[in-house]
Amino acid sequence: MALNYTWIESAGAWLLREYLGGGAPRNVHFNSNRIMQAFIFGDGNGNKFRFCVDDNITGGGAHEVSPWYTIDWVGWRLVSWDMAMDGTGTWIGDGTLDGTLEFDSIQLTYEPGQPVTGVYYIDDLRVVTRDYLALGDAGVGHPLEFALLPNYPNPFNPWTSIPFTLPEYAEVSIQVYDLKGHEVAHLLSGPLAAGHHVTRWNASDMSSGLYLVKMTANDISITRKITVLK
Repeated sequence: MALNYTWIESAGAWLLREYLGGGAPRNVHFNSNRIMQAFIFGDGNGNKFRFCVDDNITGGGAHEVSPWYTIDWVGWRLVSWDMAMDGTGTWIGDGTLDGTLEFDSIQLTYEPGQPVTGVYYIDDLRVVTRDYLALGDAGVGHPLEFALLPNYPNPFNPWTSIPFTLPEYAEVSIQVYDLKGHEVAHLLSGPLAAGHHVTRWNASDMSSGLYLVKMTANDISITRKITVLK
């Protein structure tokens, strides 16, 4: 989804809402133990984005929102709202996620002094479950090493998924370079917990050929070749 926005600076208050009107996604229900995520291709303009859910849909429901996320990056980044840990923002609800939830909308706001026009690309909106690892559980374990795994599909056009693993909490950065060493995409930057993760790259603006994906996590750097084929 692409969201093109234009703000009227003189308005004094700003809110745009892209509403989920219906269909099967409207019937996906969950609770506040979940994590809402989306990949966002930022424009670097410093304006803001947040998630909105319908709360307590079987009773006197109200809208609750995530905190605002400042879109100060260019390229893809995974944005996560951990509902149990991050709390809520302020809108028309009571600030408490206390019932059965469903997705309502994506909301944007303007930060005075920042550019008034721009665009966000949003992909893979999802609600995920937090998994806890029990001590002594021999059947399940965290990865044992930092690894940048083979992307899929490969070759690809234009999308590919890039999986990686972390044996511990780490500051992670993933970029794509051409063979001349020029950075062509910044896919992810920020802290992540130990576990298996996936980021994605849209190479629709790239020409066919080999590229290098580089993952840096703490003091570890790993590079892997990937192929765009059009």
